[in-house]
Amino acid sequence: MAVTYKFRSKGASKAASASVGTNSDKSVSGFGLRSKAADLQAAQQLADKLGVEVEQVQELIGAGFELPDTDTHYRMIVSSSARDKRGKTHWALATTPEPIAFIDMDIGTEGLLNREPFRNRKIIRKSFNLRKRKNLEGEKMTKTEVEEEWHDVSSTLRAVVVNPIIRTLVVDTATDLWELARLAHLGKLTQVLPHHYGPVNKEFSDIIQLAYNRNDLNVVYIHKQKKLYKDDKWKGMYEMQGMSNVPFLVQVNIEHTRSIEDGSFGIRVINCRQNSELDGEELDGPMSTFRNLGRMVFPDSSKADWE
Repeated sequence: MAVTYKFRSKGASKAASASVGTNSDKSVSGFGLRSKAADLQAAQQLADKLGVEVEQVQELIGAGFELPDTDTHYRMIVSSSARDKRGKTHWALATTPEPIAFIDMDIGTEGLLNREPFRNRKIIRKSFNLRKRKNLEGEKMTKTEVEEEWHDVSSTLRAVVVNPIIRTLVVDTATDLWELARLAHLGKLTQVLPHHYGPVNKEFSDIIQLAYNRNDLNVVYIHKQKKLYKDDKWKGMYEMQGMSNVPFLVQVNIEHTRSIEDGSFGIRVINCRQNSELDGEELDGPMSTFRNLGRMVFPDSSKADWE
């Protein structure tokens, strides 16, 4: 018996259809061309899960619905933030799985990779700091230069995500990435009406979520912090400086700390999507590495999963 899938593809004016059980080798699914056998198997699995007949899920399969992925993927997409000299970059480059693609948008990393423990790590780097260099020289980037640099950053991030060689992507800093995005779309960083942020918010969110296209890629988006004012008064608190939606788009949010007593570095877990029991957890010294955090987020993982 032939199983027919009818659906309306994006931009199409008429419903398209494809059949399983005919002489055709391929059928059209919600995600493109795939084999009839794969379509039929997906339909049967979905029907079994919902407790219905295959014919009743035809439209759902045609629209691209599928059973959720139940596998556990030992990786983390992290947003980190801290004030200066709290070990943000060191944590991201010294304790994450290699090889590492380092998107350097800061000027504070000069000479860093020539020192231990970075010298012998598998790190590749691409720098995007034209705006900061020009600011130091008392110049400003032209509109064309800003747009070209934003396009270059976007293309670079996409190239990293699709390359299975890279195990960790580090963006230092996502604060600077957000400023570049706003300059490219809005032409300025201040006095912008809220309703003008729609397009830049959409594109930046898409960039941040690129990592979800690869379930074996770790990502660290490093952020600066700024003073948190309430009623125009600063009461000693700080907050992440960057796009406000980023904490909702990543899997783990952390803040870097430094001991007043001995100067040792640490992290505080703000929240964790995969393991909410870690919310508020503070890790100090050797326990605060990316690898150790990963094993705490995924207790079933092994040390080898984070090497």
